[in-house]
Amino acid sequence: MSTDALSLNERLSKSIGDWIATTVTANVGADKLVISTNLNQYDNGEDDIFKDWWVYIASQNNLDKDRKVRFYYTANGACNVFGPNLTADTNVADVRVHRFSYTEKQGAINDSLRELYPIIYREVDEVLSSVTNSNVYTYNLPVHMAGGELRALLVNTDSDTSTISGSWDKVWNWTQVNEGRSVRLPNLFASNYNMWVRGIAPINTLSGPSNTIPIDDESTLSLIIAYAKYKFWQNYESPVSSEDVSRYEKATAKAYSDYLKLLPRGRMAVIPTTIKFGGL
Repeated sequence: MSTDALSLNERLSKSIGDWIATTVTANVGADKLVISTNLNQYDNGEDDIFKDWWVYIASQNNLDKDRKVRFYYTANGACNVFGPNLTADTNVADVRVHRFSYTEKQGAINDSLRELYPIIYREVDEVLSSVTNSNVYTYNLPVHMAGGELRALLVNTDSDTSTISGSWDKVWNWTQVNEGRSVRLPNLFASNYNMWVRGIAPINTLSGPSNTIPIDDESTLSLIIAYAKYKFWQNYESPVSSEDVSRYEKATAKAYSDYLKLLPRGRMAVIPTTIKFGGL
């Protein structure tokens, strides 16, 4: 039930019409060349048609290298890229060729993951690793709950610590403290009771191609990408020429409109919360 960064980037690339994926036809060497005659089908027989585009290497020793193209040669499908020499490969690498940088797209995806909370979220439903102590009021919540919202707290009052059975009593009037990283109980409990927390937390952002988010629902993924597309075009509005500003503004407006259309189906269901002075 997860989706990795490479898959999300592919979705965003395809949504903006910026997708060429292939393999090298000569293993990457300790130089600045990425060679694939498979690119000939896209180059119209022209040198430098991919000049100032980007090559992203999606596997092997140069995984996650995102390099701008200095020159392109149609004769052998060679992209001469900026930056230090690449690392030599002994196996065929997967590559993507884009007009826009993979890294910039990933930044837009991370913006989307951050800004869509709590429309999308990570569900927290687990027993804490710590148990009650008759002298302690405050307990740490799971690390991945930072910035999130505790919705319910229960304490186990018998020997069965399963979340499926056993006696779990709702706790009222707890307080989330320490910037959401801890919970303070309203009173002291006897020692060695387990605590069960339910809540929501922001989705993690992605720092590498194999990083994942805990979402695979198609409607929610489409919503994430629609908002990422909006953030991507928004980032291009300011630093470009006045002639391009209008084009990017239109793209931004269209992307936001698409996001709004997907919002009703893509938003995640609301998890019920414990009313602090009442019941569920």
